[in-house]
Formats: sequence, structure tokens, C-alpha cells
Amino acid sequence: MQAFARCSSQPERRSPTASRIWRRATVRSSPARWRGSARRRRRRVMPPAPTAPMVASTPNKWVIAGTVMTGTIMAALDASIVNVALPDMSGTVGATIEEITWVVTGYMLSNVIIMPLIAWLSVRFGRKRMYAASALLFTAASMCCGLARTLPMMVLFRVLQGAGGGVLMTVSQAILREAFPLHEQGIAMGVYGMGMVLAPAFGPTLGGWLTDRYAWPWIF
Repeated sequence: MQAFARCSSQPERRSPTASRIWRRATVRSSPARWRGSARRRRRRVMPPAPTAPMVASTPNKWVIAGTVMTGTIMAALDASIVNVALPDMSGTVGATIEEITWVVTGYMLSNVIIMPLIAWLSVRFGRKRMYAASALLFTAASMCCGLARTLPMMVLFRVLQGAGGGVLMTVSQAILREAFPLHEQGIAMGVYGMGMVLAPAFGPTLGGWLTDRYAWPWIF
């Protein structure tokens, strides 16, 4: 019994190899070491920081703004420029006043219908291509409206013109947002809004002058 008591009172002795293994396991399992390894793992899996969007240089951005504003003003102008020429147009195409109003209605309906599709189309084909194609469609449809001599053809070309104008007015905002840095986007949108307001306001005056001075096809 005394021998057993002496053995139990003495501390347990480990071999040098066992002691080293135990110390390594203790260090590796310590909370501080675990937190450090967790931080390293998080740094490895974290995504790269987002880069700033590319914007146009100072001279180019105003060239872009002038280009897109030209198309926007023309599209907004054509919404009201034909109103004062409707009596002359009805006499040329042989339609009543109620029937000739479809020239205005078709343009506005086409504008409204095409706008929900512009986001998908601009992603699918690109904003530059969309703007160029819509400008071409708008110009060609405007020329055809001036040459039309029947009501169905006039309404058809006005619908196509409205589709092109709707794309021009909507894509222009996205192009301006990409062309200008964040601190100048307010100025760009202010210029855009000014054109959208002034163009329809001057439309009837310009349309009346062109109709009285030349003829109604010149309003297109």
C-alpha cells in the first residue's frame, strides 16, 4: 500500500517526444491561433474590391451629351409639332379630323409600348447599338411620314417613328449616366430634363411656322 501511495503521489512523467507533440497540439488548438488562421482564410476567399466605373474624359463627355441630346430633343419635339398641322394633313390624305388624330395617338402609344422593353434590348444589343439603330429608324420613319399620302401609311410610319423616339429618349439617360462621373451626373440630368421640357413647348410654334411658310411635310 505504501509503495502504491508513493507511486500515485509522484507526477506522471512523459518522454521528451511525447512532451513536444503535446505542446504542438496545445499551440495549434489555442483560440488565438485559430482566430488568426480564420482571418487568413477569410482574406483568401474575400472577393476583390469593386473598381470604379469608367467615365469619359472631360472633352468627350460633353460631345456624348450633345449627341444624345440632339436625338432626345428631336423625339420630344415630334410629339407636339404635328398638332397644328393636322387640318392640312387631313385634307391631303383624305381623312376626317377624328381619323387624323391617330397620327398623334399612334406616336404616343408606340412610345409607351417600347419603353418597358428597352432595358432588356440595351443589355442584349448594347446601348450604343440601340441608340444608333433607333436614330436611324426615327430618321427613316420621319422621311416616310413626309412622303405619305394615305392615312394608313401615315399612321404606320408614325408608329415606327414613335418606337425609335421612345428608345432615343430612354437610352439617352443611361448613356449620360455612364459618361459622367457621379458628382456631375446631376448637371447632366438637368441638361437632359431642360431639353425634354423645352422641346415640346416649342413644338407647336415651330410646326405652325413651317406649315404656314412651306408645307406640312416639312415638319417631319
